[in-house]
Amino acid sequence: MQRTLSDVVNDTFVNHGGTFDAGSLLAVQATHGFAVSFGPAQVLPLDDLTPNVLAGFLANTAPQGFLGTWVQDGLVHLDRTVIAPSLDIALRVAELNGQRAVYDFSTGQDILVRAGGAPLGAT
Repeated sequence: MQRTLSDVVNDTFVNHGGTFDAGSLLAVQATHGFAVSFGPAQVLPLDDLTPNVLAGFLANTAPQGFLGTWVQDGLVHLDRTVIAPSLDIALRVAELNGQRAVYDFSTGQDILVRAGGAPLGAT
């Protein structure tokens, strides 16, 4: 079955975000590792997310690897994403790129990041 940008929009609404192969648009089904975004993000109201917006983002950023969508406070963040093998590496990438969270595939949870690259709640 061929995936479409409409499928990515639907997955983002249903799951409050996702990590997708930028070529096939398949949702990543990893059981370990951490999704972390790098480079500039496009942030817009969730209700404004359409297949055309995604097409424009992909055309302008030409992501290699993965497309990340993350929903928080009624906004959707679109960005280029990598999958880091460890939390330490993910936090380092997050800090270097001003990211607010990483996604833990093993727990299915976001890990919010504070300035300095440490997870919130860490001492």
